[in-house]
Amino acid sequence: MPKTKTNGPQSVVTIAMTTEDVKTGNWLLETCKQNGIDPAAGMKFLTTHFRATTRGRNFSAIRRDFLRERAADTAGHSQHRHLRTSLRDFTRTLSREKVRAPELITEDDCRAWLARWLPPHCEKKTWNEKLGYLHGLFLYAVRKDCISRSPTSGIKRFRIRRTKVPAVLDPVAAQRLMAWLETNAP
Repeated sequence: MPKTKTNGPQSVVTIAMTTEDVKTGNWLLETCKQNGIDPAAGMKFLTTHFRATTRGRNFSAIRRDFLRERAADTAGHSQHRHLRTSLRDFTRTLSREKVRAPELITEDDCRAWLARWLPPHCEKKTWNEKLGYLHGLFLYAVRKDCISRSPTSGIKRFRIRRTKVPAVLDPVAAQRLMAWLETNAP
């Protein structure tokens, strides 16, 4: 039988449950009926808050573990330093509540942080790089079952058009290049 604490106008229901209970969801209807709570609201609350509270994994811990795994791949490269500083900067923009419960981080939080790298202030490549850092972190969190969905999955990358340099010059282009070199070489 769940315990009910009354704290002002709201009631907080404390339930002893296992992970298997949460996966089946059978206990939810019974508990909601006993306490006069809408089952849809109860399920929404659980999907939002259960993962972070049961695992005790806050966003900073997820970020730290992700960086440890990536350190082996990027050892000695400046890319690891950029990754570490960018993710630390993103974490600092989050509220304490969102750091404690990573499931609450939204696409809007990611877009707000990425807004400082929008063109014309920075190159499109920088935006794609920062988005890639976030996307990698959140995919890691999904893979480790810390969050259910990556908030970066709806953010599109900039398409960067690159001109293709031919591997072999055609005869006319080769003649032009040789003529230019003859007239401009020291």
